Amino acid sequence: MIIKQSPEDFRVKEILNLKFSEGGYFYYLLKKKNWNTIDIVERLEKFFKTKAGFAGNKDKNAVTEQFISLFKISQKKAEKFKLNDVSLEFLGKGDKPISLGMLEGNFFEITLREVKEELPSVSFIENYFDEQRFGKNNALIGKFIVQRKFKEASKIIGKDVFSLSKRRLRFYLSAYQGYLFNEYLKEYIKEHFKEYVKDYVKVKYSLGELFFTKEFTKNFKISLVNFDTKSDGIYKKMLRREKIKQSDFFLREMPSLVDESVYRDAFAFVEQFSSKFFAKENKQIVSFYLQKGSYATVVIKKMLSSLEMFKYK
Repeated sequence: MIIKQSPEDFRVKEILNLKFSEGGYFYYLLKKKNWNTIDIVERLEKFFKTKAGFAGNKDKNAVTEQFISLFKISQKKAEKFKLNDVSLEFLGKGDKPISLGMLEGNFFEITLREVKEELPSVSFIENYFDEQRFGKNNALIGKFIVQRKFKEASKIIGKDVFSLSKRRLRFYLSAYQGYLFNEYLKEYIKEHFKEYVKDYVKVKYSLGELFFTKEFTKNFKISLVNFDTKSDGIYKKMLRREKIKQSDFFLREMPSLVDESVYRDAFAFVEQFSSKFFAKENKQIVSFYLQKGSYATVVIKKMLSSLEMFKYK
């Protein structure tokens, strides 16, 4: 099976309830292809010499639509910004910048190619972070930052880590926290399904394996590892394996990265799911809605794992 044979195979639209007024923030719909959000935002800020607000990071290898705000950058000024496969559509004005907390969710339409048999629908996913969060070395750079191995981090990045913006630094730190979240959820599944080996399926990804279960039991919150996280047995075992301590996340050298713990649902529901299978073309087109922060590629991995689970019956 092939995902993202072309950017057009992976389409994402943000769902966000904007409130318009006569404020100083100009709201735009940013449409892009083959660009990641942070790179575009940094180019916009450099070009207009103002801060850009956005509600979520979107994939590079995709066709995406998301909302951004630019302070006192009118539609006429915005039209001067030119970049291949990027456009800005003026929506209106408001009195607040668009921020991460404003995102409600995302609607996806994904074309799967070289599909030999129709993949089953899914109603929920284990709420893992996926490849888009990690890139090639993002989690490793984040770990080096936590370990105070700033020279090693700088070597991978290609520039002094202390010269990076707060946004970039937080991106690397969050990537490592995302990896640890995945490891925690895996351990939880192993502990709670260990008597029923075939009740979960392993699926490989760039940083190891993800475990998927047959049935949803109950949801709960997991903290992204931080200095103030309430530790339990799973966390303690995981941090020993990583050779780090919770206190390492209190980065006095980078005070802008010191923040309180953030909690994330262990599971996420897949809503408005629909699917069309084209046997002659060996392709399947699926669409669905996910809450903010959840990954469509995890839905696809879950669909694959569910196919394996059905074979147990």
